[in-house]
Amino acid sequence: MKRTHILQLIVFILLCTASGINAQNWVKLNAGAPIPSNAVIGGLENNMTLYVARGKFNGTWHPGKTWAGAGKCNFGWGNAEKAATDYEVLTAPQGYFTWVTPSGNTLPANVFPGGTDGNLTTCPCQGKVANGSWHPGKTWAGAGRCNVGYGGKEVVCTEYKVLVTSGTPPPNTTTGPDPSPSTTSPSAVGAKMMPFVNDGTKTVTIYKTSATAKGPKVTDITNQGTVNIPVKIGDQFLVEIDGRTDLHPKVFITDLDKGGIIIHGNLPVVEYKSAGPITYEVPDYYPNLVGIDLTILNPRDLVSTINKAKIFEALDPANGVDYFHIGNKLVKYGFLYYGLSTASGSSSVDMSYGFNAFSSSYSGSVGADFPLPKGMSGSLNVGFNNFSNEEKSSTSVYTYTREQKQVFGVDVDPMEARLDSKFKLDVLQVNSVQDAKNIIIPKYGTHYPKTIVYGGDRSAYMIMTSDQYSKVKGYGVDVKASVSKSALQKNGSKENFNSKGKSTGSSDSYASSNVGSGSLSFAYEQNEEARSVLESTKSKYRQVGGTGGFDNSWEVSEGDAAPVGVTLGLISDLIDIKIFKDATTAAQLAPKKAYIEQAIKEYLQGMASVSEPPAVPVVYSVEMSTFKVVKANDDGNRGLKGRVDAYFQVGNNAAVQLTPWVVANYYDPWSAMCFCPDHGDHQFSSLGGKKVYFTQVPESNGALAPIKLNVSAYYSEFDDNLADNSDNLYGSTGLFDIGNMQEGATITKEFYAYHDGNPGWNSILVKFKVTRLPSDFSDLVSNNGF
Repeated sequence: MKRTHILQLIVFILLCTASGINAQNWVKLNAGAPIPSNAVIGGLENNMTLYVARGKFNGTWHPGKTWAGAGKCNFGWGNAEKAATDYEVLTAPQGYFTWVTPSGNTLPANVFPGGTDGNLTTCPCQGKVANGSWHPGKTWAGAGRCNVGYGGKEVVCTEYKVLVTSGTPPPNTTTGPDPSPSTTSPSAVGAKMMPFVNDGTKTVTIYKTSATAKGPKVTDITNQGTVNIPVKIGDQFLVEIDGRTDLHPKVFITDLDKGGIIIHGNLPVVEYKSAGPITYEVPDYYPNLVGIDLTILNPRDLVSTINKAKIFEALDPANGVDYFHIGNKLVKYGFLYYGLSTASGSSSVDMSYGFNAFSSSYSGSVGADFPLPKGMSGSLNVGFNNFSNEEKSSTSVYTYTREQKQVFGVDVDPMEARLDSKFKLDVLQVNSVQDAKNIIIPKYGTHYPKTIVYGGDRSAYMIMTSDQYSKVKGYGVDVKASVSKSALQKNGSKENFNSKGKSTGSSDSYASSNVGSGSLSFAYEQNEEARSVLESTKSKYRQVGGTGGFDNSWEVSEGDAAPVGVTLGLISDLIDIKIFKDATTAAQLAPKKAYIEQAIKEYLQGMASVSEPPAVPVVYSVEMSTFKVVKANDDGNRGLKGRVDAYFQVGNNAAVQLTPWVVANYYDPWSAMCFCPDHGDHQFSSLGGKKVYFTQVPESNGALAPIKLNVSAYYSEFDDNLADNSDNLYGSTGLFDIGNMQEGATITKEFYAYHDGNPGWNSILVKFKVTRLPSDFSDLVSNNGF
């Protein structure tokens, strides 16, 4: 250890000895004991007050943090966050302690000690963690940092403060619950002590006030300082910054259980943006401020359907002080801005059967993740009304692809954010359900955005009828492989929006062969019939956010990002005095809330609901594997020809014949002098491996009917002796069930074709395989309901 560090440690120990480490400054808490009202506040996390505490670990005391109901002290040790149930909380009269920023690695002379760690004496500190909040921890001489237990780890905070003494020693240690409720001032009678935390850079002055007059001064709060103030429900306070009371919103006490009141002692935005070496900017998240009408919300086009009036107050770009900064971005208090660098979806293709299943799956950025008014059940089909009637069919096949790139997200906490004044005035005008339908819903919609993710979204879909799908599958075509998003080009029109919803283009429907217009394209199909069917379908695509087309040139940045994902909250949930944050009473708001909730419920009852998806089409293949002579009586025969037929029957409908296998004429007088097993113990023709396909489409009730298959063979044996008649051979499996086959399963069947006049004369063995192909569809595949 260097000499300077030794001297500094000696000085630090002397300082701590002078201050005195003794039990008089700490209150030991038993399990279930409340936090004393005069406990020293060390930070705030998600509206939860954090108090300075110390926990006993390995026989020594370690400064850390506790909170109401914790029953423990959390602190950092050994690169981990530890928790001690043997703990004490620091108490002191108001004004006894102050948080100060150390000068370099040197601790102030009146720093307050709190424990030991090896040969080091540790002192309480508060460190600023990654999300900008302050947490109590520990420091020591020469450390130049505050070590905090946070997120399961021991976090090192280089931006930190230490606790210094400035008054009379606190009361003696007491075991058990709070021994001496605070009576800091006469106004504390019948009130609760509430921490007022100044998270800004300037000292503020707090005044007790009323609706009509500025009252007496209560206290000053230094930057990053905390003062406990006695409050009651209905109390109002003015905040003065640099002699001005018009900058900071008035503080209304509406919740005594709140962990604390955050005061923003900041420079106005316009001054702060240019006050230092860093250039600050206010990110554009306007869609987070406005209402949403669920009946018109299109999850694949959020940017143009999040379009109602403002519900939340925006940051005043000139005089706003209720902000915090994340990096170089100034964000209004009550909103959380966070960067993202994620992508979802890809160039892969999905399929759905029936419009209900398609619209729910294709509109996947919202899905069913939205609340409904009390008394409403089921799931609404968001985005249903954003498709034309010709695009809605319960029996169509929808092939689609989509991709998102996410750049940043913004959340709102209504308990901390402020409602727009016009929205609050409109709510107060509601005196009936009809008023809510006339005033609130048309202007603000039904929901507000709790979270919006910004980025880029590009998507496309193709519609084919079930008949078209069956035809294409009958040709053995893999539709997903044939539909390619990679060939979508930026050669035609597209829709492109910025984050405020200003359109810079348009979209349209195109024939699928029209690649130049940006529609779905098809891989080269050697089967011209299949290609013709595919090219007769219709498709549509849309691009929101970013620059470039449906190729590798597509890029998304913060400047051209648009809303691509949202989670919602009910507007009626905002009708609460804790959210209004003004002089409005709970009695005033209760009937307004009930009227608005009922109006939204009645309004949403007209929306389409998400019904149970129908069973999806099932595709089968039949493949011939063996055809051989197993018994023959030679009568000079030289040739054979015939066919194998397959028929499938759905329910009680007539059987449908599939394309037959034709057995070529076999006649080779030089090498096959007879029709016999010697020459027939192999495949007589090129049937092996040839497949036929058939598709079962759900019935009108959405279910799959029982399905059966029959395979039969008919052959003629041709004689070279004109005096003999041809011999005919025939055989069949008869109808057998295939509807209970699992996806991807294969069964093997065989039968014999016998001589029609004499079953023991000639016979041919026919073997084949039936396979239920893997489903094309993203929806769950239902088995037959029988």
